[in-house]
Amino acid sequence: ETPIKIIRPFNVYGPRQSTRAIIPTIITQALNSKKQLHLGKTDTKRDYTYVTDTCEGFLDIFHSNKSFGEITNIGTNKSFSILDIANKIFNIIGVQPEIIKDINRVRPTKSEVTELHCDNSKLIKNTNWSQKISFDDGLKETIKWFEKYKDNYNSLNYHV
Repeated sequence: ETPIKIIRPFNVYGPRQSTRAIIPTIITQALNSKKQLHLGKTDTKRDYTYVTDTCEGFLDIFHSNKSFGEITNIGTNKSFSILDIANKIFNIIGVQPEIIKDINRVRPTKSEVTELHCDNSKLIKNTNWSQKISFDDGLKETIKWFEKYKDNYNSLNYHV
């Protein structure tokens, strides 16, 4: 019998993330444009975990004597909408751009999940994991990194 642990991380964010993801997309547009921000649906909700907390979750699961043959979720049990995230980012950067609904950024109906919310109860029960970086602090760290490298990003390019 092979001892296997299955790990399911929810949305991970942080410095160096591709602009294919929503948080870097919002940050780069807010830093480079400041007047308009192009988004698709803004009511979609996801559970976001800062990259270092996600890595600690992997390590804690690996070192645990439990969770063999099970799926363990890594997430925070908190969901934020795209509009919530945009407003948090605007407040941190100090801008208030107009949000433009771009039909090209709306996912096809059959491929969209309205809300993903992590149940991390197995992670909490079987490890010593806890969220160390709050969502707001993680956004601040991510924004700092993108501010430093913003000239490397074309904020209007959209990656599907």
